[in-house]
Amino acid sequence: MKKSLQVVKKRILKKEEILRDIHYLDPHLSSFSLEEVFIYFNTTKLEILKEHIKSIKLQKNNHLDKITTKSCFCVDSKGYLKDLYASEVLAVKQKERLYKENSILLNVYLCPNRCGWHLSRV
Repeated sequence: MKKSLQVVKKRILKKEEILRDIHYLDPHLSSFSLEEVFIYFNTTKLEILKEHIKSIKLQKNNHLDKITTKSCFCVDSKGYLKDLYASEVLAVKQKERLYKENSILLNVYLCPNRCGWHLSRV
């Protein structure tokens, strides 16, 4: 009986750890319960959530060179980390460069976490 309780306790702790990671890496999901997170990702498998966490952590590590002094974990509609610009001026310069090179229309906006500035499609 004691062994089976240990197994149950480990499962619960693992689920709590995954939920904490999701809340940290996806702040817009911070008020979601584990069941709501499953619905959001359209899954019932912890492995899917683990893969999402691993992917976001990898992106974060690859993204650090673009961040000047603050960390930002804002993601786009595909779940990729957004580029962060330290000032509105730098973001506007990037917006103008992307328009000249690729004819992409973008908006500049303040990061919701006030970490810097982001670009979004018009």
